[in-house]
Amino acid sequence: MNKIDQNKIIKTLLASKARILKFLQKIIIDNQFDYKTFGTAIEDFLLEEIINILREKKIIKNENDYSRAENKNKFPDLKIIKPALLALELKSGNHSRKKGNRWMI
Repeated sequence: MNKIDQNKIIKTLLASKARILKFLQKIIIDNQFDYKTFGTAIEDFLLEEIINILREKKIIKNENDYSRAENKNKFPDLKIIKPALLALELKSGNHSRKKGNRWMI
């Protein structure tokens, strides 16, 4: 396991926090989510964005570099295989809402 590559992946995702939050806010506005299923429904969108970020940063180059869980009961949600083995597990909940044109906690 290459610790340097693991750190690069983690730092890339942490540096993408603002992008991810903006992306999630847009997804929430553009889609209808049920209160009961929000947590699982939003994760598919989030996984796609994380994969897009890692592709853009050339951390993952093709579909052989990662694998997605077959369903919500499998661990991890996203397994990075190359450049380093790393498990990403998504947990989500809606802690904010849009009031008018502003997001409120």
